[in-house]
Amino acid sequence: MNESDLIMRLQHVVENYARSSFTELERITGIHNATIGNYMRGQRKVALDFIISLLENFPDLNPDWLLLGQGEMKRKIGHIEMSSVFELKLQAKEDIIRIQKEEIEFLRSMIKK
Repeated sequence: MNESDLIMRLQHVVENYARSSFTELERITGIHNATIGNYMRGQRKVALDFIISLLENFPDLNPDWLLLGQGEMKRKIGHIEMSSVFELKLQAKEDIIRIQKEEIEFLRSMIKK
């Protein structure tokens, strides 16, 4: 793994997942923004706990791309990006919540009768 190539990919992660902000990335990963800055400037070797935190917090981030530069930045399932899959799951859960709220209201109205 070439450190300077890794740093370039990390910069893409910061731009795409943290609105180009080390502070935002600190909030998400729990890794201090000064430490992140040191990684980006090549002043410190990128720590494994930082890589793991990125992969845990950004499930659609492709570890092959991040570590090896292979493939696309975001994982894909077939032709669907993982972020689309997560959006579909979120929508399904929101639909379930809406249906449950409607059911609760119906049951409340039955109790009042």
